[in-house]
Amino acid sequence: MSSQQSSGNRELDSLLGGLRTGDNVVWHDEVGSLALDFFFNFLQASFAEKAHVVYVSFDRSPKNLLTTLGSLADNPLLTILDCFTHGKGGGSELFLKFYEQARDPEHARIIPVKKPEQAESLADTLGTVYSMCGGTVNYLFESLTGMQDLWGGEEQVLRFYTRTCPRLYELNTIAYWVLEHNAHSRRLRSGISQIAQVVLELSVKRGHTFLTITKAEGREPQGLNTAHAYWLDQGQAVFGNQSRQFGGKRDLGGRIKTQRLRRGLAQTALAKQVGVTPSTISQVESGQIYPSIPALLKIAELLGVEMATLFATDRDLDERILFPPDATREVNFPGMGSSEITIREYLPWSGEAGFQAFMVEFAPGGALKSHFLRHKGDEFGFLLNGKLALEVNGLEKEVAAGTLINLSEHMATGWKNPSTANVQLLWIIVNG
Repeated sequence: MSSQQSSGNRELDSLLGGLRTGDNVVWHDEVGSLALDFFFNFLQASFAEKAHVVYVSFDRSPKNLLTTLGSLADNPLLTILDCFTHGKGGGSELFLKFYEQARDPEHARIIPVKKPEQAESLADTLGTVYSMCGGTVNYLFESLTGMQDLWGGEEQVLRFYTRTCPRLYELNTIAYWVLEHNAHSRRLRSGISQIAQVVLELSVKRGHTFLTITKAEGREPQGLNTAHAYWLDQGQAVFGNQSRQFGGKRDLGGRIKTQRLRRGLAQTALAKQVGVTPSTISQVESGQIYPSIPALLKIAELLGVEMATLFATDRDLDERILFPPDATREVNFPGMGSSEITIREYLPWSGEAGFQAFMVEFAPGGALKSHFLRHKGDEFGFLLNGKLALEVNGLEKEVAAGTLINLSEHMATGWKNPSTANVQLLWIIVNG
């Protein structure tokens, strides 16, 4: 007999009628990043119930996934099946170096799948890990779309899914599966939904996020096939009247404008890179129209933010005191173009703060022939360790650890790490 378990979100549990052991829950994600917050909620709920969770990752390297999970990765109940390193990562030394580092046994266990391009190899590993965990085990598959990219076709994905779902059902697990809604044929989507016990669709319409329950086997959910508007409040989906979501100081267009200005981009420059007219960007920012999903994804990419940043509530934007390392997010700025430079932002969700804080890391020999940020205004940095060569107005200056760098009146035209060690630079931008 199946028993109930929380999804980690009370309102979703109420709408859905709760999760039940044996459920295969399929998330049709129109954008490709909306399901992640629900994954986090389910992780927390599983850990609270002392259940093991097996997280199968095809699209993220272990390092990236650990950063994304933050403190959730500091739990020995979590096992990560790394299908990326020997899959899309191609077995590169860059990713293999991760396994040379010693890891705390009290944190998540990470297991590399040596032949992720073979569905049978993954199936065998799933069985082995289930035996290793013992007790209640839940699963998160990120994602079916990633499997298809690696396996080269829908037939293998559908075959793996149709064989795995019944096994997981019999083992009384709960499994989350995510696929990008528009990345697959109708035949595959229908085949997957037919076998699943629960099917949920996540979409964006006219700037609002929606969740639709299209299937909930063995229960009577509230508003089946009805699009329920929701927004994120401190990582939790809140369902209700749409006017509450955008009743604050900023709407979607306002947030896009804020992020654009923070990057020092003109409307014409953003419009050209998105592939629309400057008039379209102006209308979006003024709230007259809403961008299409492809345009919204491109805007978020160009502005170096996650989609969730553009849908944050005013409560998310409240002033905070402490910003731990897991509150950072890696960002990429248009034209940066160097894998030797990584930038993490400490206030990724805040467009209202009076400043922006970044941790910039230069790999040995890393160099840029321009400034790493596009910004017009006051900015300064503090070199935490090592040495950097800074070029300003055609002159190269050596910067030692402990030096404060003030670029309020000048623009950097080049950076270089001449040493054989990583160098970290704390950088602050003062918003006007």
